[in-house]
Amino acid sequence: MTRIKCPSEDWDSYCAQQERAEFPNDEERLLDAYGHLRWVVGFGGDEDENGWYQGDWLACFDFHVDIDPSGRVSVAYHVVVNSDSGGFIETAESGVVSADKAPLGLVGYWTGIGMETATWTEQEIAAAHECDRRWRSALSAAISQEQS
Repeated sequence: MTRIKCPSEDWDSYCAQQERAEFPNDEERLLDAYGHLRWVVGFGGDEDENGWYQGDWLACFDFHVDIDPSGRVSVAYHVVVNSDSGGFIETAESGVVSADKAPLGLVGYWTGIGMETATWTEQEIAAAHECDRRWRSALSAAISQEQS
């Protein structure tokens, strides 16, 4: 049996999207991984050794460290994944956690996911390791600065 969607459901959904666009939450307001591309890992769209096109894939990261009025240091973060060949851009992971649960291993985790789907070049692997090092360093420094 096919369910017919009530027009008011569509209207409610539209209104919710408009309100969210007009009044973004803190995470949406503070983070823009895809916008500034500061921390990025991924592979390009080349053929592999068998002549198959392996597509392309990028994971972009962002964080914001903040201290609330009670003195609690927190980290907002997100990961935006983009594949032009797959035709999608999505926020794959996001959250707000206390500083002691900071996602220091986030870049490495998503690099591993990307490496499951294709063969990366040595240059792409080296760039991913450097990105992971810079992410960990910047995130740790930002947390230390807020805690001092």
